[in-house]
Amino acid sequence: MPYGLSGLLSLSSVAYTHHKISYDNLPRFDCQIDADPDCRPEAPGICTDCPRRPVSNAFKMLAQMRQYFSESVGFEHLFSYFTIKSKLKANYIDDGRPTEISMLRSEPRFYCLFAGKINSIYEVEKIL
Repeated sequence: MPYGLSGLLSLSSVAYTHHKISYDNLPRFDCQIDADPDCRPEAPGICTDCPRRPVSNAFKMLAQMRQYFSESVGFEHLFSYFTIKSKLKANYIDDGRPTEISMLRSEPRFYCLFAGKINSIYEVEKIL
């Protein structure tokens, strides 16, 4: 996917984006330290700059991507972002996330779209 106006592209893979899993009501992970005010279950921090973050799976994602391109296409890993991502327990295998579409006004038509995936466009197409 295009990464803003930087000229870079971002790469993500459902198979490799998840590093840790928590089924608690609040996100609890072994990398959190109780004394750390910047990362606790009730107020988790962004993991990108955390020294306790997991090792990036970027190289696994690149290997997966190379299967679909000729050897003449080059890839380079510049950096990784880490954050906490919520996912329904029922969608552990396929990473599915619900799409909510609500009509807020009928004249003129105005919708609210709450979605976590790009393929939500198909749900929008059904409504419109």
